[in-house]
Amino acid sequence: MLWCGIASLALGQASAGIQGRVTDPTDAVIPRAAVTVTDAGGVTRSAVTDGQGRYGIDRLAPGSYTIRVESPGFAVYESAGNTLAAGASHRIDVKMAVEKNNESVNVAVGGTNAVDVDPSQNAGQLLLRGSDLDSLSDDPEDLANELQMLAGPAAGPNGPQIFIDGFTDGIMPPKASIREIHVNQNPFAAEFDRVGFGRVEIFTKPGSDKFHGQASMDFGNRALTARNPYLIGPIVPDYRQEIYAGNLSGPLSKRASFFVDGQGRVTDENAVLNYTQLDGGLNPQAVSTVLVTPSRRYSFAPRLDYGLTPNHTLIVRYSLAGIMAQNQGLNPQLFDQASQAYSTDEVDQNVQVSESSVLGASVLNNARFQFYSNHLSQRGVSSAPELDVQGAFTAGGSFPLNYTDRDRYELQNYTTVVHGQHTIEFGLRWRGDWLREDSTANFNGRYIFSSSSSGNSAGLTALEVYQQNQRLAAQGVSQADIAAQGFGPTQFLLTTGQALVGVSQSDGGIFVQDDWRARPNLTISGGLRYEIQNHVADYSNVAPRAAISWAPSTHGWLANTVLRAGSGIFYDRFTSDLIWNATRQDGAHQTQYIVRNPAFYPEIPDPAALAGQASTKATYQFDPAMRVPRMVQTAVSLERNFAHNTSLAVTYTNSRGWHELRTLDINAPTASSVDSQGKAVGPRPYGDAAGDIYRYQAGGVFRQNQLIVTVHSTINSRLSFFGYYVYGRAMNNTDSAASLPSNPYDLEAEYGRAAFDFRQRGFVSGNIALPLRVQMSSFAFLQSGMPYNMTSGVDTNNDGNPNDDRPAFAQNLARPSVVTKAGFGSFDTSPLSLANAVIVPRNSLGGPGILSLTTRISRTWSFGRAGKGVGVAGGDEIRGGDSIRNGGLGGGSNQAGMAGVFGGTATRRPYNLTFSASFRNWLNNVNPAAPIGNLSSSYFGRSLALNTFGPLPGAGPNAGAGNRHIELQVKFGF
Repeated sequence: MLWCGIASLALGQASAGIQGRVTDPTDAVIPRAAVTVTDAGGVTRSAVTDGQGRYGIDRLAPGSYTIRVESPGFAVYESAGNTLAAGASHRIDVKMAVEKNNESVNVAVGGTNAVDVDPSQNAGQLLLRGSDLDSLSDDPEDLANELQMLAGPAAGPNGPQIFIDGFTDGIMPPKASIREIHVNQNPFAAEFDRVGFGRVEIFTKPGSDKFHGQASMDFGNRALTARNPYLIGPIVPDYRQEIYAGNLSGPLSKRASFFVDGQGRVTDENAVLNYTQLDGGLNPQAVSTVLVTPSRRYSFAPRLDYGLTPNHTLIVRYSLAGIMAQNQGLNPQLFDQASQAYSTDEVDQNVQVSESSVLGASVLNNARFQFYSNHLSQRGVSSAPELDVQGAFTAGGSFPLNYTDRDRYELQNYTTVVHGQHTIEFGLRWRGDWLREDSTANFNGRYIFSSSSSGNSAGLTALEVYQQNQRLAAQGVSQADIAAQGFGPTQFLLTTGQALVGVSQSDGGIFVQDDWRARPNLTISGGLRYEIQNHVADYSNVAPRAAISWAPSTHGWLANTVLRAGSGIFYDRFTSDLIWNATRQDGAHQTQYIVRNPAFYPEIPDPAALAGQASTKATYQFDPAMRVPRMVQTAVSLERNFAHNTSLAVTYTNSRGWHELRTLDINAPTASSVDSQGKAVGPRPYGDAAGDIYRYQAGGVFRQNQLIVTVHSTINSRLSFFGYYVYGRAMNNTDSAASLPSNPYDLEAEYGRAAFDFRQRGFVSGNIALPLRVQMSSFAFLQSGMPYNMTSGVDTNNDGNPNDDRPAFAQNLARPSVVTKAGFGSFDTSPLSLANAVIVPRNSLGGPGILSLTTRISRTWSFGRAGKGVGVAGGDEIRGGDSIRNGGLGGGSNQAGMAGVFGGTATRRPYNLTFSASFRNWLNNVNPAAPIGNLSSSYFGRSLALNTFGPLPGAGPNAGAGNRHIELQVKFGF
């Protein structure tokens, strides 16, 4: 009823309207073409073609109009003397000719920034191609991180999601092989399982109809890199970054083309390690050192486009990537010593097969299949037992040896039907995942020293307890007597059993979506998605989606204004990694033993003897009532187009999540009894013999509100920019599937700030053409601090994990368990022994913010005889033969029919030489990582490392928030 009422308001009684479709010479549709109509008095109205090449403008006064259509790579279309009658809607289709001019043309981001009621043309989206990609990193790992930053905020804890040629898994391609990138397009489409805000879609380049190629080299070294501010002392660490890349494209026949790229990377990064250890005199000694972490990476990816028939195109793409790296896995936030490092040898292979079919004038079908294989081996530098002195240092070996084999496949079939004013899309996706891992983690044993709040060691930090242990041992006191005095380790952990464990998982989804252009100024979208996966007996995963786009008026201030609203349900997957971990540590494949207050340090007991020790088994399992995590997101947007091709979008989003994953020790000792150390020693619900049972549960919730302001502007052919500002708040009671509550029997106390709760974030990216044909691309990233958790460093709940327990606010400063930190206050690390303890809220501390500026400056020299052609080359370029863009009717990654076999850009000159320099964090602003939150650490409240874009996973070593990096590049194209 509401939609009908809005539609009736949009009706014009005495006005005229115009609609039609814009195509190229092959009758392939042209999305995002700018359509302008001008009356006899010079008054203009404009629109943008949607993903199907359609446009519509209503509420026009009767009379004569001139129609003008513009799209990059095509000659301007202009038709005068079009008479529009009152009360009638006139259809005028436009066929555009390919641009014949050989002069260079600068292509703006997305072609135009005008707003439109098509659901795929939301003003908050971003389209990058050609020179718009220049400011991004040439390193695929850093590129992935920057794209996630560019995507802005995604609801919930998972962050942005990256698709490569329509697939959810795959190998990040080199930047030179990327045709275009779509960010945050059509956020409520039923096609996607994850929420659309924070979605990045990457489309690789097809071949060209003439031979073209490119070769480049990137270079950076210690002289071009600023010193890491967390390295103390005169040591200047080595650093080297070299990237060698090339690609070649061309025709194989009249019906086929190819594109092949390769890349090799030589990186000598360094890890800065800060920790406190005992010197030869058993006195605390602060250590700041650096360890070179060399890696060698390579990738190779050929692509074949073959026109089976004029209406059927086959695309096959293969990717191979590998890495050999040493001294990996070191985390300064965990006080790792160099012996914690491991070497890595990894090979990834990926095969993608896509077939696009144009089935008549209004039906497009895309069938896709992908197979992804990963082989990873990790070898620890040391196989010695691990020694974890909480808040001071972690020594010994991380693990002896790990092998991982993972195979994934994904099958899709999506069909799009255009029927009148309806664009209907339906399809299915099915994914499989086989994970086999030979893991020896914790087979070497692990000792943990924690701070103490009672007995002879009351009030001592973990390092002080360990210091006294070593002093007594040097005096000849036995470890049994040392442990009896309270100066032994608090825990010993050892895993035994079967190293090799394999699991499989599959999930599927089907959907249907209808985008109905009810009026030229009104689009109503409705969709339904259903998902299912094995291992979880939850079959209620129905995901309805609804959205509406309405242009309220064509006159006055409201002209070129669109209101959008949408809402939908989205589901997350219970991943195979969690299934594997629960299977591995189920007590049958592997068993973990926990010995509290062991008296045999530093010996490693025989695993068979542990069953007779005073030990506790630790196992993992699923909750029998496991539900799939789900989220409801609702968004309302106001979008407005201004002069100078500028658009503004203001969006409010509300996200609510249920059944979020966490881990709960359902057999932890109750706090009905507390020992002399202030630890829970009450009865276990399932008995002592069952030990600690870590159960994956789906009982978490989160609430998030965000206000997002997005601006696009293409001032002229020389200047364009994009930016967004976000204000948000997020609360939850679990941050991940690995989150353990401070008190497993008081889950209400876990509700607090989410770990991903930044209050403000801003991003601005711009491209400018300077004199002397110098191009400059820049982006600035700003973010307020993320919260971090305060922990006591004492396992008071006795669940076997000392990293999740939070202290209480101090009531009596005379208690030995009270710790006072200047600037923070006083806290009691033994809250269970207090009658009315008030636990410190979760994630209550605020971390430092981030400010980073990155700039790329380049100059291209073009030479050789000017000519025509289609292909890829740097510098001067105009759009060439992309006949069906954005996947034709379907909006996917494939181009349909023979028109999609050749693509790329046309160049003014056949040869191009480009020199460029990238300055990452060129202000060298110090962006600290989250401070240490362990009260027992002498580093409490201090950061020990640089941030690499804060919340974004997989940040590369020289991501933009690190110390300043300058990289030089030379590129040749023909």
